[in-house]
Amino acid sequence: MLNEEALWWSQVSGPSRYLQDTLESVSNGGVTVLEETTYMDQFFSVLKDKLLYKNSKLQIINCNADDFFQLENIEEYLLQKYAPDHNYHPMEGPPSKIIAKNNLLNGRVLIVRQIEKDKRWVDIATEFAKYCSLNSGSILFTFSEGIPQLNKQKKIAVLELNKYITTYDMQLFASYCISNLSNLSFMMKNYITQIASSLAGNNPELCKELAVEELTDDIFGLLSRLAQSIPDAALIPERKTHVEQILWEAQIQTVFPIIEQERRKIIESYYHELLNVLPVTDEFGRKIELPEDLELRHIRYYYLKINGGFKSNKDNNTFKLIYNSRNDLAHLNLLSGQVIKSIFALKSDKILRK
Repeated sequence: MLNEEALWWSQVSGPSRYLQDTLESVSNGGVTVLEETTYMDQFFSVLKDKLLYKNSKLQIINCNADDFFQLENIEEYLLQKYAPDHNYHPMEGPPSKIIAKNNLLNGRVLIVRQIEKDKRWVDIATEFAKYCSLNSGSILFTFSEGIPQLNKQKKIAVLELNKYITTYDMQLFASYCISNLSNLSFMMKNYITQIASSLAGNNPELCKELAVEELTDDIFGLLSRLAQSIPDAALIPERKTHVEQILWEAQIQTVFPIIEQERRKIIESYYHELLNVLPVTDEFGRKIELPEDLELRHIRYYYLKINGGFKSNKDNNTFKLIYNSRNDLAHLNLLSGQVIKSIFALKSDKILRK
């Protein structure tokens, strides 16, 4: 079974396309620039496998920008390393130009991560891209802080992951992460998935950590705990209104359909009794002649207040639950985790009885 990191890059559409576009860009030679992101080590592991599958003789060189701090001239180092027999003279131009024009990286992919730590790599990228061809080899750079200022050239590709990821991608990933929690109902998983994917933004690591049952009981406590290891989580509680809006929208989408189903179920069970109190004209002047047109407030006012309740305590409790929940949501109030679980249990109970 694939772990979350492998699922992110292989099963989720946006990240998968990002990986494929990187593969094509690197295979075409020149300079490819990526941003450092979550699950990056897994990304490079998969990319390496795909590159070697296309060309098993390809040489892939992995390094970090800070590996070259001690070098006075990175370009001359690269020239000496990959073309030790080349008799370089400064009159020929920058070493990066020589490396590109003479295809000295042919059959190689040079990966240099976090080039923002050493700005010299930006000049190397610009010069190499200016003179490289399909046979010149490929250089892949990553950056962690801000897109590097590179001159727009045909052989420089800057790929930004956030332009690939959609809301659907995050929801799909959240559903993968929560799928192994067998103690949760389908409705609860759907509810948690909506909230986790909305709060996580484009961060799959945060999304995975949010896709847990604790989210329904103490979301701010969960975020506070996660903030110790995931910086993005620390920023979310500062936008309390935004978090509450996400919770309310998720509750509207998942709870309201169940409330409506239960309303219809009550009307079906007490159809003849409700028919006996009709027709009525409600507080808005609307004449109601059929039981199926009764809203919860109508049932409460025109039937329950007169009859003192339904025939069973279970029906009374269910009605009280959905009536109060609907009122709370209609007035933009959030339902507690326990109320959410009780409402979802109505759906689960109905499925089991079928």
